[in-house]
Amino acid sequence: MHPNFELQIKGFLGLYLFFVSLALPAQEVSGQKKLGDVLTFKGYIKDLQVVTIANPLPVTTYNFVHNRLNLKYYPSGSITAALEVRNRVYFGSGINQFPDFADLVSVDNGYFDFSALLIKQNAMLAVAQIDRFWVDWYKGDWQVRVGRQRINWGKTLVWNPNDLFNSFNFTDFDYEEQPGSDALKVTYYPTGMSSIEAAIKPGKKSNETVAAGLWRFNHNGYDLQVLAGLYKTDMALGMGWAGNIKNAGFKGEATWFQPIKSLTDQKSVLSATITVDYSFEKPIYIQGGVLYNQHHETDSSGLGSLDFIRGQELSPKNLMPSDWSFIGQINGNITPLFQANLAVIQTVSPAFSFIMPSLNYSLFDNLDVTLLNQSVVLFTSVKPNNVHTLYLRLKWSF
Repeated sequence: MHPNFELQIKGFLGLYLFFVSLALPAQEVSGQKKLGDVLTFKGYIKDLQVVTIANPLPVTTYNFVHNRLNLKYYPSGSITAALEVRNRVYFGSGINQFPDFADLVSVDNGYFDFSALLIKQNAMLAVAQIDRFWVDWYKGDWQVRVGRQRINWGKTLVWNPNDLFNSFNFTDFDYEEQPGSDALKVTYYPTGMSSIEAAIKPGKKSNETVAAGLWRFNHNGYDLQVLAGLYKTDMALGMGWAGNIKNAGFKGEATWFQPIKSLTDQKSVLSATITVDYSFEKPIYIQGGVLYNQHHETDSSGLGSLDFIRGQELSPKNLMPSDWSFIGQINGNITPLFQANLAVIQTVSPAFSFIMPSLNYSLFDNLDVTLLNQSVVLFTSVKPNNVHTLYLRLKWSF
């Protein structure tokens, strides 16, 4: 066994044993408390069948088994600790058609490498990763959290220019939790309707550090926020809001990025989005939005491989590979146990359409099945380039 591989395995096992052992002395101290009062354990297992059709490429298929284990420990009323691990197994002929697939799914963008490629064989990969590992202290008006955590500063539901620490990937529907950051976050609550937050995510290099402050407050029924800080090599200034226009939700956010080394040059970047959503009396929800992305990538060669975007760290400076992007979404209940959803994204330059319909049926309280499709139509001067990926997922939660 390779030394590094053995070290990673021992590290994962050690962390599991460490958290489980914490519950034993806690029972002695707490006296009347049961194990379930100080330690909670839950998770899920998902099986995802994937078929991709992209002419003139051959049809690719693979199977994706996704297991998640969430452990939380409550030693006192003011301290909480968490350890959350995701284990993934990929197998099928489609894996061999992408030489970089193993590197893509096992990448860890954090300061610490908490990812282990356990198995790499012909048409089979197994990856384990810790994506949450933090300790939280809460006392009075103050809260401090340190470790791998998700720092969510976004206001809208699809694109988040304000989310400097964890950009949300809308196409990665199977990873609901989204990646976390190795960071320190301090929050102060001066009132029940406002908060002041400061966070820092150190980078492995000096030009990879993210550090910023956020002020949230309420004014005339709107939840508002302003932020300022350092985003890698840029100075970042942003604002966001969430409120209502009559019965419709109205949300938006924008961040301006200016390279620190060229404050007087015209190299600034603006990323901004606005969304409107509405819920009908019948269980139907609609949403529409627009994103302006000044720093869009013009190379659209990878647009068709949306199912392999998973694990990639998006940037709030470049949330879509186009200057203008528009989204429309509708979902509702056909029956109390049967849900349908449709999301459509249309971009301008480069021009492509992204279409994602889905059906979800709840078989039992903790078991549901989902049928989902992601289609990309890339409009070129020669002819449209179509890529269709079909997913069938069975999820059991415990």
